[in-house]
Amino acid sequence: MANGNHVFNDFESSIVSCFVLLLEQYKLERHFNALNGSGGDMAEGRQVMNSRFAGSYPLLQEIRAHPRMRERSWIQDDERVEANDHNSIEFGKKAKAFKEVFYKWVCGLPADPMMAWRDMVNAGMDPAARTGFIGGSSLAQAPRSSDARRELCRQVELFIRGDLTRLVAKWLVALRQDLSIAGTVEYAGDETAWRNILRRGLAGWSAEPSGR
Repeated sequence: MANGNHVFNDFESSIVSCFVLLLEQYKLERHFNALNGSGGDMAEGRQVMNSRFAGSYPLLQEIRAHPRMRERSWIQDDERVEANDHNSIEFGKKAKAFKEVFYKWVCGLPADPMMAWRDMVNAGMDPAARTGFIGGSSLAQAPRSSDARRELCRQVELFIRGDLTRLVAKWLVALRQDLSIAGTVEYAGDETAWRNILRRGLAGWSAEPSGR
């Protein structure tokens, strides 16, 4: 880490914190924490995650393991953190709003999580971090030329606005499926209806990189 990370502009942590919020309601967070190295019975944690969240937990792991998530942190890590940084503050607000809408969604309350997601994504596109990273990076993993760094920024943004957004939508549906199977929540409609809600939230939103 060169100059410190923009901790709020962290899509992985935002998604994970939503999942932990859900687990806390059912007093299952210790099992997830055990699998993330905080101590506890890892075998039991794996069994609970794989049984209670058979569809959604693997998707969460897929999101966290995606190499583009790591590359996203490279871009952020070379941008100096300043107190009350406007971009991080805005991202923090949108991440909080996404978490609140997420919880309504998994509880079966009226909610449009993909609208909240796209607001968070738009807030998370940090021009200062991008410009600084393109200008030069001290990270050994970063591409050496400015053109290659610019292209990496474009590819990472394309991933977040495209593939990551689709994975998050699949994850939201899978969470409802898991909670339905467990008899935890009774939802109105079915998978098709749920997907239509998510599609409406993304209507008119471009998944193409901004080109900044």
